[in-house]
Amino acid sequence: MKLFKKIAGMFLFLTLGLASCKEEVEIKNSLSVSPDAALEFNATGNKSVTLTVTTDADRWTYTAPEWIKAEQNGNSLSVNVADNTGAARNGSITFSAGTADQVKINVLQHEPGDDGGDEGGEEGEKVAGTIKDVNGESDVKVTLDKATNKATVSLKITVAEALKSDANLSVFIDEQYVEEYNYVNKTSCVLLPSNTLTATEWPVTIAGGASEADLSIEINGADLTHANKYLLPLKVKVISGDVAFANTESRVNYVINKVNPKEVKQMCIMEFNDANPLSVLEYKLEDGSYFFDALVLFSGNMGWDAGTQSVRFNARTGEPVINQNTDALVKEWQTYLKPIHDAGIKVYMGIMPHHTRAGIKTLSYDGCKWFAEEVAQIIKDCQMDGVFLDEEYVGSDGGAMSSEWASPVASAYGSGAYFAYQMKKQMALACDWPTEVAVYTYSLGWGWKTVIDHEDETEHTVAEYADIMVADYGGKASPVGDQTRKNCSGASIQLNYGNSLSESSAKQVKEDGYGWIMYFAFNPDPNHRNYTRGATATFKNVARGCYGQELIEPTHYYKKIGEGRYDPNRYAY
Repeated sequence: MKLFKKIAGMFLFLTLGLASCKEEVEIKNSLSVSPDAALEFNATGNKSVTLTVTTDADRWTYTAPEWIKAEQNGNSLSVNVADNTGAARNGSITFSAGTADQVKINVLQHEPGDDGGDEGGEEGEKVAGTIKDVNGESDVKVTLDKATNKATVSLKITVAEALKSDANLSVFIDEQYVEEYNYVNKTSCVLLPSNTLTATEWPVTIAGGASEADLSIEINGADLTHANKYLLPLKVKVISGDVAFANTESRVNYVINKVNPKEVKQMCIMEFNDANPLSVLEYKLEDGSYFFDALVLFSGNMGWDAGTQSVRFNARTGEPVINQNTDALVKEWQTYLKPIHDAGIKVYMGIMPHHTRAGIKTLSYDGCKWFAEEVAQIIKDCQMDGVFLDEEYVGSDGGAMSSEWASPVASAYGSGAYFAYQMKKQMALACDWPTEVAVYTYSLGWGWKTVIDHEDETEHTVAEYADIMVADYGGKASPVGDQTRKNCSGASIQLNYGNSLSESSAKQVKEDGYGWIMYFAFNPDPNHRNYTRGATATFKNVARGCYGQELIEPTHYYKKIGEGRYDPNRYAY
């Protein structure tokens, strides 16, 4: 990557010479709506909710379905809903202002009898009950065991006080809830097939004198695909007894993931300044699975901002936004990143210094934590799957970092290991799905070893915080500490230089036990100056060598159409 950047720099004067001929970049208006969470209403008897709109455009407008009642007044919108006598309904209010990206606020209205009240009986007659996962959660991510493709979910049903007599309950799969769950949570889950379970309804009794009961359900996901996320939406109902469940306390949702079964996985490191990330969806094997397993957005930047006295993502002194393309993908993640994530292809945000003193290896212990917290929040907000760390282009622009960000530097571990650890830790705290840390070893070296948390003194091995080691072009990564070759790339191909990989070499990567093959600067747009013409031939070789399959000839691609602008439409070759 460093060599590629140096060569690109040789032509910088040509770019500057043509600056006056460039198309003027459109400046977008700002637009935000607060609160920005989904609005939830009962079937009847609702109070209005006020949304506040902030924009620098001259005016703003909104659109909404007829059942959503809204009234605009200055910079606010009063929102309510018409009474509902039918099924639950969902929709959205779309806000527009000048050239700003549209903002959508989801709106959900319950069906009658499903709006938060107790089931049956008058207030005070029933003992309040709740159903949760055994760990006290109501929305749980579950990964099937890699060897057996099985998992067991355990629930606990509790009541506020010991019952005077038995209460007979039933826990059942609420199939109709999948659409609502996806709408509220901005997910694309499919219903867990009934053939993965031994039943679709489970009787449960809380005995008189008791205040709780347990239930375990085994899932056999042998026939599931890793490309989908499956929802098991469970709800409890009362058959008999003095127990009642409010709607918010009557559900437990399990999102089921299956581990990718590929022995060798494919990582696409895409220069998103040139290419549209959606193009990775066009490459499939003959069995219908996707060729790529991970997409790295190369690259998000980190920089020292003297104005805020902090290290920031995609910002530095005098530049609130370093890269408009990064900004666009983060803001429009539902259009350009979510479809990739939902397809089972992991999406990693690249993290690389941008000519200030802020680098992966230059931060203090606290600085590592603080910046990792910011990035982890972006990973959560955009539903990404991890980060890719690359320590190129540390510089001196913007001056020295403040002492708390720079000292004591976490250099005892070398190679950015402590930041990698904090990144893994903070993503685990922020996200309720598995996240990973990938490392470009050319820039971060090999000084990896056990890390001790600077706050709680706990010890963590390399494999606990560094999941994937990616070598420079033409090389192979080596496992460090308790890693194995499954954590490493067995080949790294720079596609924009015309490099390739033969079928026999791909087969050798698999036989040698490596877990990854990396491709850099893939661009499938035939009209772009950096079109990687021979890439498909390489992918076909790898498909045969690693999987004994043919790669289906791609028929479409996606375009990048300008600074900070991508096209969501498919184009035929």
